[in-house]
Amino acid sequence: MKLKINHSKIRVLNKLARDKLHENLATRGATAITTILSDQEYQSALYKKLQEEVGEFLETPIPEELADVLEVVYALAPLITGSIEEFEQVRIAKKSIGVVLIKKCLSLKYMKNEHKFFSVYSI
Repeated sequence: MKLKINHSKIRVLNKLARDKLHENLATRGATAITTILSDQEYQSALYKKLQEEVGEFLETPIPEELADVLEVVYALAPLITGSIEEFEQVRIAKKSIGVVLIKKCLSLKYMKNEHKFFSVYSI
């Protein structure tokens, strides 16, 4: 017996699937067709997803959109650093040496003085 498929009701996504995709679709009487990506394909898909989520956040800067950005960052972290814990260690190490953003400070220019210190002008 051949399965009849109504192609007008198929929606092609080619997007990363959320963890409850199958359950959510089942409640609407739909089924997802998925595939497992290689590590390289997954990383590439995450880069695309990060661009998408950052774009959505910039368009609508609300906590939910920012949380989506972080979700992608946390998914990327193990692929880049080995684990989320290692990623956090890198983040904390950068913070401890002062390589973080200063709240509301915009660096306009710098100049070297005689003591080899840098002066930052902010608005």
